[in-house]
This record gives sequence, structure tokens and C-alpha cells, in this order.
Amino acid sequence: MKKALISGANGTIGQEIVKILRDLGYFVIGISRQTNPSYAKDQFTQSIQCDLSNKKELRELCTRLKKEDITILINCAGFGRFTPH
Repeated sequence: MKKALISGANGTIGQEIVKILRDLGYFVIGISRQTNPSYAKDQFTQSIQCDLSNKKELRELCTRLKKEDITILINCAGFGRFTPH
């Protein structure tokens, strides 16, 4: 089974992309700041918690994902700074 990796998987757009990829036959690894409990019930999806702005967490994620054979990567993670310019 092909594997897809998607960042920002818990966001509105990310969740919809996860559904589409599953329907297309992909095993989806979803990365987000908080895990999605509904993924635990789904045999075709895995949720990984990672704050991509945290260097330590990002390094650990990279080490973990080196073992995976990823076919497709979709970056949906958003980042914002809500301070004066």
C-alpha cells in the first residue's frame, strides 16, 4: 500500500485531504500539533503529534520517518505570528 505524509492533518483542509487520500487507497500518516483520536479507529491512518516549529520534535520526527517508504508529501501546516509588523 502506498503511503502519504500530510502535515497539518487536523486542520479543516488537512482533514479533507486525508479523506481523499484514504479513498484513493493510500495509508495516510497525519502530522499535527495534537493527535487525532479518530485516527486510532482507522486502520488506514496514523496520527503523529509534532510541533513542526520545535526543532527537537522535528528531529525526532525525521528520525522516525526515515523508516517509512513515503510516496507522497503534502504540507498543510500553517504558521502565523499575530504581532505588530
